[in-house]
Amino acid sequence: MSQKPPAAPGMRNLITDVPGLTVGQAQDLAARTGVTVILPDARAVAACDVRGGGPGTRETDALAPENLVDAIDAIVLGKTREVRLTLACVLARGHLLIEDVPGVGKTTLAHAVARVLGLAFQRIQFTLGTLF
Repeated sequence: MSQKPPAAPGMRNLITDVPGLTVGQAQDLAARTGVTVILPDARAVAACDVRGGGPGTRETDALAPENLVDAIDAIVLGKTREVRLTLACVLARGHLLIEDVPGVGKTTLAHAVARVLGLAFQRIQFTLGTLF
């Protein structure tokens, strides 16, 4: 008797299998940092299941049914400090310079914030050679 493969929804059983979602991710293993952005094609209802002995739920509490958030435009996982500073800069109508090592999601973060807020995305990249 041959064994059947285990049952799994979706093509690969990944979040990228969900129609209507775009997922971007960048990381730097040496720097031990990264960011993941989940963008739905349209506003979406969101929920969160937090488990463990010391969950950091400051941001996820906004999704509780008794609060005012009825839908989300994007989910950004990681780089909480950078996301808050980016939003503060945008709300203050300022310019933003994001400095970090290559490959950690700076462009992904900026693009996601621009898309969520309906802003134009413009990028100027400086490297050490262009500064002299």
